[in-house]
Amino acid sequence: MRLLYLLSVLFICIATKENIAQPLSELETVGTAKLRVLFFDIYTSELKTESGEYTDGIRPIQLKIIYERNIKSSALIKQTKKEWDAQMANDKNQLSWIKTLESIWPNIESGDTLTFELYKNDKNQFFYNERAIGSVNDPNFGENFLDIWLSPKTTRPKIRREMLGNN
Repeated sequence: MRLLYLLSVLFICIATKENIAQPLSELETVGTAKLRVLFFDIYTSELKTESGEYTDGIRPIQLKIIYERNIKSSALIKQTKKEWDAQMANDKNQLSWIKTLESIWPNIESGDTLTFELYKNDKNQFFYNERAIGSVNDPNFGENFLDIWLSPKTTRPKIRREMLGNN
């Protein structure tokens, strides 16, 4: 009888594991931006907060990217590293973050979404097409990741202005 109970609990945990984390839905849009390179649309990004306003350090915060091209995960990783390098963001754990991202980010197809959420406790979560895919277990990661788009040092200031609602 006890074994049957334990197996039931285990089954419930396994069956509901994928449904535990879902993107926050009660957030308001701060701004949206479209990345174009040459004549190609790459993605549309949307920044959200509880109030629909952005201030440094605000939590929770959500960055949603809707891709308009197929992109290999290795290309996403390479571009992330390139953006951090351009901003001279040299956190001692950056290599560990990259390894974690390599293990959780999928290859992207046109129409896919990749969403990042940063919570009040500095924990974070990535979602692929609204399904939780993993997180980076480091309280410094979230702000550094968002800085790719939101830092004054970003390589794409027009995207930053639009995402912050300053069109």
